[in-house]
Amino acid sequence: MDSASQTIPVNWSSATIWVEKISLAAQGKGALDTIIMVGKKLNIFSADALAGVIQLPAGSYKDAKVRLFCRKSPRSEFALDFKGTFTNSFGVVDSVLVRSSLPFEANLNVSEIVIGQTDNYKATFNFDLSKMLTGISTKALEQGGRSSIGIDGKKLYVIWKGGSADEPFYNQIIQHWQSVASVVISKAVE
Repeated sequence: MDSASQTIPVNWSSATIWVEKISLAAQGKGALDTIIMVGKKLNIFSADALAGVIQLPAGSYKDAKVRLFCRKSPRSEFALDFKGTFTNSFGVVDSVLVRSSLPFEANLNVSEIVIGQTDNYKATFNFDLSKMLTGISTKALEQGGRSSIGIDGKKLYVIWKGGSADEPFYNQIIQHWQSVASVVISKAVE
């Protein structure tokens, strides 16, 4: 694979999303459809990126679908806020900033889950940040990305969406959330 088609290997230094709510829908003896209001910033680097403990009706559920809804917070925290560095095509370290003020969601599938009568469960989200810029090469970012020179003399590439203007690479990144994010529903240990 040539370097023009390789995904940029980014060393992410910070990564947060602002989670409004989580929905869980599944089929069992009856339909399960629940929404958990979260309303908080989630640091993706936390050891247990836990969005919350949930109570679910007892039963066995298949084809569970979890939707993670992210948006800008009431205090103007970004829906998506990632910062990192990468080595450009000349061997120099540059920075990249990926932000969004617009709402987005990740639709995640969960294998079959069995819920006990009195059990509580937790939804633990995992994020594979190596997939964040999938399909965006260093050359493509250098040639088509918005950039500026910081006070430290280093180049900063910005992928940011806050309105209706078409932003290079933004739609591609939001589409990747289906592969970046994953969720595990497990019994909460008390």
